[in-house]
Amino acid sequence: MICNFRFVCGKSLNQQFLWRFYKMADYLLNSHEKEFLKSNKKMERHATLKALIIDDEYDICFLLSRILRNNNLDVEFVNSLAEGKAYLTKLKPNLLFLDNHLPDGFGIDFISYVKKEYPGIKIVMVTAHDTNDDRKRALQEGADFFIAKPFSASEIKSAIQQVYPN
Repeated sequence: MICNFRFVCGKSLNQQFLWRFYKMADYLLNSHEKEFLKSNKKMERHATLKALIIDDEYDICFLLSRILRNNNLDVEFVNSLAEGKAYLTKLKPNLLFLDNHLPDGFGIDFISYVKKEYPGIKIVMVTAHDTNDDRKRALQEGADFFIAKPFSASEIKSAIQQVYPN
């Protein structure tokens, strides 16, 4: 029997390492933030919005999560549309950051489902495939904002402010 050690649970060892590294770094950063907030009662962090990220690139998920947390949002991320459907029901987010090219379909086709089932959710399309046709179609389908990859923290903050002006 030949064994392939490169893939374990459907992910390459590099992806597993990156995922564990980012999770550990995120945990450590969050625990330091919690300690700081405990020691300084004047600064309380109230997350008012919940965000869900649907993107198949782990590095983008971790980067975007960090930017959103720094802007006081509660954040979860998933890597497929199927997982996204489950999390929409579970999390009930206010804001959805959606990639277009995912392993189980196109995010642009998912927009109409989200708008029909969860009309209050604001959708920010984040994709590397930034063509005028894609941008136009995403906005026609109901996306509230469109950001091309690569993006900056200021672009993300601007998108949040545009879809939630308060």
